[in-house]
Amino acid sequence: MEVLRHTIADYSRNSTAEFRLRISNGLDDMLEDLREDFPPSPNSAVGPRILCIGGKWELDAVASEMLAHALVHEGMRAEFHGFSATGLRKVAKLELGDVDTIVISYFSDKPAAPARQISRRIRQHWPNVKIVLALWDAPEDMLSKDAHQSLGADALVTTIGEAVARLRRMVKPDEAQAVEAVIAPDNDAERIEILHETGVLDGHAREDLDLLAKRAADVFKVGFAVISAIDGDKEFIIGQSKDLPGARTRDGTDMIVMPRDDAV
Repeated sequence: MEVLRHTIADYSRNSTAEFRLRISNGLDDMLEDLREDFPPSPNSAVGPRILCIGGKWELDAVASEMLAHALVHEGMRAEFHGFSATGLRKVAKLELGDVDTIVISYFSDKPAAPARQISRRIRQHWPNVKIVLALWDAPEDMLSKDAHQSLGADALVTTIGEAVARLRRMVKPDEAQAVEAVIAPDNDAERIEILHETGVLDGHAREDLDLLAKRAADVFKVGFAVISAIDGDKEFIIGQSKDLPGARTRDGTDMIVMPRDDAV
């Protein structure tokens, strides 16, 4: 996706037909290399049907095809639709009769209006189809917890990894739960003993760890970052870039705490 972001910057500055043709041919070659280097296993894609389409421009379609390839590689039954679908008159021509989930890709930094329109139109024709919006270059202020609801979608994703995980949970919940289940390592008792020896759970390093979390959030340009420590039966947030909700310890350390089984 980072390649596409740089491509879009060049695409915006150079609008000649010749330049766009070079871009298109280069992306076709990139996708062909991707298919050759990471071929899916024969007959490995099973489960509910997922349709990936581009929102508006050629690069939206390229991103959509990359996502479909990643989903199939992960064993999901995903397909790429070759044309950009948000010409609203084209929506009715989509064949969504047996589609469980449709994923619409946008590489625009202002995707809200077209995404809302296409979601509304899909709801009118296929009310039972789940809608996921892949907003690859959306501004941070669009990515609040409930942003997908205001756009008429069931979910919103911003990276290939997030999309794979989210769609697995949506179409293969049992498999996703098994993947997410964490088995304690063989040396877990030794790890916990060393954790206690550091004294980090007594809160003495909280100020320094909060600063590290803030630095991480700034470097990676994310809304927040946390540093956690897993004890025998609990997870403690020992450093955080900003104040966050959650149950807290009552021993004066003021750490967010949760059962280990719920650990992120």
